[in-house]
Amino acid sequence: MFSRFVILCAAGTMALSPALAAPETEKPAPDPNERICRTESVTGSRLQKTRTCRTRKEWEDIRRQTGEAMGSVQRSQGGVCGMRPC
Repeated sequence: MFSRFVILCAAGTMALSPALAAPETEKPAPDPNERICRTESVTGSRLQKTRTCRTRKEWEDIRRQTGEAMGSVQRSQGGVCGMRPC
């Protein structure tokens, strides 16, 4: 009984493998000059929001700089756990 179940599972997996391994169609690279607007909440207010529009490249630069700054802070404090052992 168990061996039949294993054989059926293996056969089902082999039948689905080509469908799961189908190559994805390549998407065109996004335009770095595309203008993207984001609505952000103002700190200290539940109602006020600001709308900021920048190019895709500018948003990417901001994301990268923020990541570098966070990494720098974490490294200067001795890592994620600070000075205590994790």
